[in-house]
Amino acid sequence: MMGITHLVISATATSLLLQTADARLIVIGAAASLLPDIDTCTSYAGRIFSPVSRFLRQRLRHRGATHSLYGSSILAIFSYPIVVLTPVAVDFIHALNIGYFFGYFADIFTVSGCQLFWPSKVRVGWPENREFRLKTNSPAESALVIMLLIILMFSLTVNSSGGMMTYYNRLVGSISGVEQLYNQHGWAHLIITHIEGFRSSDRTKVVGNFLLVESHSQGFLVLSKDGKVYKAGTEPDSQIITERITADVGQIAITNIESLTLDDENLKESLARFYRPRTLMFVSGKLKIDDPEDIELIPDLHQFPFIQLNGSSVKLETAPLDFVAQKLGNQFATGQLLIRSIAINETLKI
Repeated sequence: MMGITHLVISATATSLLLQTADARLIVIGAAASLLPDIDTCTSYAGRIFSPVSRFLRQRLRHRGATHSLYGSSILAIFSYPIVVLTPVAVDFIHALNIGYFFGYFADIFTVSGCQLFWPSKVRVGWPENREFRLKTNSPAESALVIMLLIILMFSLTVNSSGGMMTYYNRLVGSISGVEQLYNQHGWAHLIITHIEGFRSSDRTKVVGNFLLVESHSQGFLVLSKDGKVYKAGTEPDSQIITERITADVGQIAITNIESLTLDDENLKESLARFYRPRTLMFVSGKLKIDDPEDIELIPDLHQFPFIQLNGSSVKLETAPLDFVAQKLGNQFATGQLLIRSIAINETLKI
């Protein structure tokens, strides 16, 4: 089998299995496909690691131990502890091991096969009839390379735009698909939802993009371009009833949650330390305030009721921090709050 075939097979497998378009991982996976041939001095790996190659060549048959599950096990045993001992990301080790495995597993489909279950001397090959196996530099091998390159390009395209879950979600347009995408990527990226539905208050048609802030029961709390918060879903308490909802993985953004305990302290001064540039801030929790009569709240039936006043008790649920500071900032309050921050490196794009 040609070297290019090994490279393409392992690169494609790495992209598909890790659901990645990261060029570094693809290169590591592709390069690792050549390592099993370190047992021969004439291979790329053998020429690069010639001392190791000469040592192995004197003791092992070609396509023996290094082309086996035993070889994969040895590589895994020595490579995965690196993640614990150094700051190397585990995906790089995954790519190394995936590329290595598919580098020799592909030889099963060649005329010679390989000793997959070494130290057993039995060479595994498929199909059983050797006439149907791949021959080096044959038209069949060239066709395989072309087909794999097409699959690789498709995988890179899909993974660069959010992965298979995003593709699935776009086709189905369901809440469960958005939920899975949010759970997978929401901790490190913005999740931008496209919603088609209507307002529950007046049945006005709604079509547009919203930032997903967090899950809420069977729906989502979302932020519009003009900074308004809605619950989107199919439940009766949703402000936007969704007929179709899809999502895309947006720009990098780190979500963090911090707690704040107040003991008859000025709320505005206590919240001031949470203000950060290019960061969306939301407040949740319950407070007791001193002067509820000084608070003037005008209910917005179209928005999610993120602030509710009952006597001297205030309930906050994903309330924008600026709004809380404006309406309650001069109050002295007692209670416990959770501050959700979404740090964005660039200008917010919805």
